Amino acid sequence: MNIVPLIVGSIFFTFGAGICASFIHFRLEGNKVKGRVKAIEKFVSKTKTSNNGQSSQLMYRAIVEYVFRGETRIVSSISTNTIRHKLNQRLSVFVLIDANDEIHARINDLMVLVFGGLFSLTGLVAVLVYIYAAEGSSTLAVIALAACMVLGYLGSILLKKFNVPVKSSEDNQTIDPSSTLIETSADYKAEIASLLFWGRIIACVMLLTGMGFAYWGYAVLGGAAFQPAEFQDLIADGRQLYQLVESGDLQEKWYKPLILIGMASLFILGSLHSLSSLGRRYG
Repeated sequence: MNIVPLIVGSIFFTFGAGICASFIHFRLEGNKVKGRVKAIEKFVSKTKTSNNGQSSQLMYRAIVEYVFRGETRIVSSISTNTIRHKLNQRLSVFVLIDANDEIHARINDLMVLVFGGLFSLTGLVAVLVYIYAAEGSSTLAVIALAACMVLGYLGSILLKKFNVPVKSSEDNQTIDPSSTLIETSADYKAEIASLLFWGRIIACVMLLTGMGFAYWGYAVLGGAAFQPAEFQDLIADGRQLYQLVESGDLQEKWYKPLILIGMASLFILGSLHSLSSLGRRYG
């Protein structure tokens, strides 16, 4: 019995729950002040890969300026690969002061809950893989999840009890000099135009790829092995098609065209979704 999915899943679930709990704590207990998006930070995030390589991803985050106790401070949003906030946009900021009189702030951004929820969901999926695929114990899974949650909660209590300072990159008052700051309206519009251009290029490439797969699939269906309207009859009853696939009774001749048409649908729908998202976000 492989318990790795259980261990990893429990850690991911607890980490995501901690992110959500921290954000809710700021919303319930923090002092609410007004903030303004002073700049958009553009930087390259580098992570190590499993083969000791390195992958790079262009990321953005909003730098929000706010005033608390007469002091002008900044707080950053979570990092994403898109620009989610507008320059000079007004946002609410929640501010907490710890036992060491250190100031901590968080932007009122529900995306934090989505981010934490995705971590928890990923962890839950891993736990389910342990239960069903690895034929693990559901009782042990519940105990592991509960233990991780309790340990995380006790850890947070001990940190507060012994006044251990906890730093977060969101509270940094200095910006990495290797980052690029988008601070003017002209720079902001130019960056948006660049994202729109390349986003549409990628979406069009996906659309053309999907159309190519569709053409290839229908070309296969035009072969001598298939009768006219045979494909339409097959897909007309989705439940019957599913049963044929599930039981293994689907004729082998259908494998290639169905895979090609499925890939075509995936690429075409993905391109349309991408174009729609670009229009809503930057249009």
